[in-house]
Amino acid sequence: MNFESYLTYVAAFNSQDWKRVHTEFYTPDVVIDFPVARFDNAADSLTWFEKAHESIFETLIVRTFRTDGRTLVVDLDVHFILLADTPMSPKGPAGRAGDNFEVPMLAVYDIAPDGRIARLTVTFEA
Repeated sequence: MNFESYLTYVAAFNSQDWKRVHTEFYTPDVVIDFPVARFDNAADSLTWFEKAHESIFETLIVRTFRTDGRTLVVDLDVHFILLADTPMSPKGPAGRAGDNFEVPMLAVYDIAPDGRIARLTVTFEA
């Protein structure tokens, strides 16, 4: 995955097209490790994303992008708008409708031979 194809992923993510993200960009056995959740396959991740984003609008903003061809390391500012009170907020159960905030994150993507994401590890940056 190069920068151009990564931006195509970001566009799908930012449009909240979760089915496309999980079928076109993730392998079926993708491992996703977030500070707030962990998944061992695309189907479970898709279910969680659809539920979480009933009350959250999330936008990835790329700050830096590095790759060695097999691994992407991306510094992101992730903007959240909470559409309703939700315990699924990065803030935890204190998330309230109308909250609007950014969280700096480091995302590390391991890319499968077919060019899709096989592993995604995200950490919140201080």
